[in-house]
Amino acid sequence: MISLKNYLMIISFFLPFTFSLSQDTIKKGFQTTLVLGEGEQLLLEDADYFFSAADYQRALLKYLELDRKYPGTIDYKYRAAICILSIPGGKDQAIPMLEDARKIKPTLTDIDFYFARAYHLNYRFDDAIKMYKSASANPVTTPESKKQIARLIENCDHAKDLVSKPVEVTISNIGSPVNSEGAEYAPVITADESMLIFTYKGKKSTGGMLNEWGEPDPEGQYYEDIFMSLHVADKWQEPKSVGPTLNTKAHEASIGLSSNGQRLYVYIGSNGGDIYVSSLQRSAFSAPITMGENINSKYWEGSATLSADGTILYFSSDRPGGQGGKDIYVSKLHPDLSWGPAKNAGTVINTPFDEDAPSIHVSGAYLFFSSKGHNSMGGYDIFYSKYVNNGWTAPRNIGHPVNTPEDDMFYSVTATCDAGYFASAGKNSLGQQDIYAVKPGLPGQKPKMLVVKGSVTQSGKGVEADLKVINKTKNNEVFGTFSSSATGKFVIPLPAGNLYKMDVEVKGRVSHSETINLLNVDSFTNLDVAINLPAGKTAVDTVSVIQKQLNAKVSTEVLASAQTKSEAKEEEKKQQETEKKKQQEAAAGAVRAKLQADSVAKVNAEAKAKAEEEKKRQEAEKKKQQEEAAGAVKAKLQADSVAKVNAEAKAKAEEEKKRQEAALTADLAAKAQAEAAAQAKAVAIATEQAKTDAEMKAKQEADAKTKAEEEKKRQEAALTAEAALKEAAQAKAAAELKVKQEAEAKAKSQADAKAKAEEEKKRQEAALTAEATAKAAAQAKAEKIISTQSANVNLIFKVQVGAYGIIKYFNRTKFSEFGQVDSTTHYGIVHYTIGRYSSFQEAVITLLKVVKDGVPDAYIVAELNGERKELCEVSPLFPEYFRGVKVLIGPEGGPCRKPGGGT
Repeated sequence: MISLKNYLMIISFFLPFTFSLSQDTIKKGFQTTLVLGEGEQLLLEDADYFFSAADYQRALLKYLELDRKYPGTIDYKYRAAICILSIPGGKDQAIPMLEDARKIKPTLTDIDFYFARAYHLNYRFDDAIKMYKSASANPVTTPESKKQIARLIENCDHAKDLVSKPVEVTISNIGSPVNSEGAEYAPVITADESMLIFTYKGKKSTGGMLNEWGEPDPEGQYYEDIFMSLHVADKWQEPKSVGPTLNTKAHEASIGLSSNGQRLYVYIGSNGGDIYVSSLQRSAFSAPITMGENINSKYWEGSATLSADGTILYFSSDRPGGQGGKDIYVSKLHPDLSWGPAKNAGTVINTPFDEDAPSIHVSGAYLFFSSKGHNSMGGYDIFYSKYVNNGWTAPRNIGHPVNTPEDDMFYSVTATCDAGYFASAGKNSLGQQDIYAVKPGLPGQKPKMLVVKGSVTQSGKGVEADLKVINKTKNNEVFGTFSSSATGKFVIPLPAGNLYKMDVEVKGRVSHSETINLLNVDSFTNLDVAINLPAGKTAVDTVSVIQKQLNAKVSTEVLASAQTKSEAKEEEKKQQETEKKKQQEAAAGAVRAKLQADSVAKVNAEAKAKAEEEKKRQEAEKKKQQEEAAGAVKAKLQADSVAKVNAEAKAKAEEEKKRQEAALTADLAAKAQAEAAAQAKAVAIATEQAKTDAEMKAKQEADAKTKAEEEKKRQEAALTAEAALKEAAQAKAAAELKVKQEAEAKAKSQADAKAKAEEEKKRQEAALTAEATAKAAAQAKAEKIISTQSANVNLIFKVQVGAYGIIKYFNRTKFSEFGQVDSTTHYGIVHYTIGRYSSFQEAVITLLKVVKDGVPDAYIVAELNGERKELCEVSPLFPEYFRGVKVLIGPEGGPCRKPGGGT
């Protein structure tokens, strides 16, 4: 079997090259023909392999090396530029490389399109629009690229508008120890900004550098892990791994966090990509569990966010039936704690383009998400929508400089909206992608609400509790149940304008109850409270801990506000009086200045009239003198011009003669060189063809010899078999004759003793009955033994999809949608299988899917007690597994497959 890597190499030499840009909406190809030198082939093979695997960073290093060693092939510089456009940061480096490629080889596939993309990503929007239009008319632009140009021009127009009206925010790198030389991205935070969880990829990743099978490999890559940092004394602390229950040698990514930090949502790339949830248990997160079939499907689900009360889940998916591509969906929690059927968020939020990375604000008033639709600058932009009158308003672009022409995703905002967090590969990043803080997180917006952050304790220790909140303003509707952690900590967001009742339950018993009045609260307020429960089973504590602190804080703020307003009013009055005085003084000065100006203007006017008359007289005299001098100069110039023209004509004639002679010499040399090169190339081709013909002839002769020997063996075997059959036929005839003679003798004897014959007949019948009974008992015993054996064995079925000698070139992504992909080694060959099925029928269903998807040589194998077996080996032993299914194996259905691919 040809390995994947070698297959890609063959494609590189004999078929068009095909590449994909990192943004999944831009997928193109370009064609080229290369003449490879010694050593160039292996480098190109690696570069193309990494590119096909979307590993643009390593592909870039290979293409740059190819361009340095073989500068005569402009294709390498072109492909390196495309890689740069596909990885974070440094997009400006692609422009001069594309300029060189376009100048030397303007027929490169999609050259104008990628040039336009480079301008677009580097904020040269007018140049990008011009080049997009050029790409649209260029015959070397692929149809796939042309389909996207109209939308990309719209992106440029949106970008020009947004960049011209930047939002007033401060963006800063949060620095070390969170950011490092590795990659930090997809940040999610708690409502109180006390904990930050993010995805990390670098030297601290579990297992170090690994290949695609999770084995140490110095040429491998770092896999994604999830890290956590705490905010203490206004500083982010040293990040730590969330632990081995979540982080493995595979990819794990953080995609969402509940407002109190108790539930972490992670992405795991099985079953097409699913959402899992992990719970914080004291200081560690639990093993992740799936969100269930109403959330996860056989399609991609990639990010999630939970409302503050824990009852509404927003997530993204590319399942069919949406508005187009990836959409945002909503699911509500049932009373039995299961998630209800997912519903599309609708056309206000979703567009025909991709939407992803939803993040619901703790107030429930704002939904942040990323979209390639609406008025995006290009790629994903961050948008937000406000919940008004039981519906979401039209999304608004959060603006530039937060949004850029590249992908901007996973925006997490604090409860106060004072800060937002996102990842970027900015110019001042410490490594690849870094986490940045935006202040304010949502300019011009401040939710009217109370955020209660606190702890529940009993006898001085934190206790787990359920804090149930009902909205008395809305007919005692349950607003939500908020659980404290094992340390007793909790966070509760309460929208203003309502009257609430809160019950604190410990082990099902209400221990504390109080009313919270937010009817007159019209701003954002946060409180830090401690609810200390009495020890033992006593009456319910009704001390208004929250309301008491709220009243004190509101009163203080009201007094401070009133004082501030009074001081401001007095200051404004003083400023108005000062301004009035300045205006009066300015008016008087203006009158004096006007009188002086009128007098000066009159004197100046008279002097100006006299000066004008003198000037006209001098100009007339000067003009006359100039005309006389000009006549003399003109005559001299005409004579000089004639002489100069004659001299230049003679010089040009001499130069043209020399140029023609040089061109003729160069042309003859070039033709001679071309003829020599053509002859050398023809000789090389002829030599190579002769070598190929000789090898082919030798192979044909060897094949013919092998076939002749096989035919000879077959004929000998046939003769031997024929002789055996003839001998068997003779033996059979002799036996039949003997039986006939014995029967005749017995018949004669029976004629003389009829009574004895009857008795013998009865005896034989009885013997036959006994024999049949014994046979049935033996059959039953055999079936019982087989049944017992089946109960004591572990027999499963798998679908084999390939066998490779070099394991790292197998790409299991193609088959992962059908089930779990495993590998086993037999005779030095690695066999790849899909699924683990307890019934043969299930394996057949998967086999049909795999064959339909383009793998016709797939087949089913068995695993008996952990050992690989073929169907022909297990079907006679365990026929019960194959009942109802016609299995064609062995002599009737073809040869029995053996380990290693033999028969």
